Amino acid sequence: MAKHYGGEAESRLGPTLAAEHWAAEHGLEVDAETLRCWMLEAGLWERWRRRKRRRQRRARKAHFGELVQMDGSFYEWLPGRRRRDCLLNLVDDATGASLCRLGPEETTWLAADGLRAWVEHYGVPRALYVDWKNVYHRPA
Repeated sequence: MAKHYGGEAESRLGPTLAAEHWAAEHGLEVDAETLRCWMLEAGLWERWRRRKRRRQRRARKAHFGELVQMDGSFYEWLPGRRRRDCLLNLVDDATGASLCRLGPEETTWLAADGLRAWVEHYGVPRALYVDWKNVYHRPA
């Protein structure tokens, strides 16, 4: 059994699927529960999956204007137009205050217009966080 199904942990079959494969390949019916016990003894199976560690969420900023996050979302925002527009959303990290702009594409001009509107309405943010997209940088 270990010779056939004892590869890397990610590629190993579970006991139910391994029992089905074993029956198809070798013509021997083995109960999945029996096979699970054998696999546990041989170290080929674990009772619980080891989950990948999740990233720890960072704490929100303490004061308004410390960090503004900017991101665009494509959707048919205006029904009946049959066109996917980009809704650019600027959100203050501390308070959740939001300002939006709608445009046909997520462009530098739309981002600049959104940021200009934010500065006129709320003032200059201390930091601006954007996704790492081609809109905001030029390849070398």
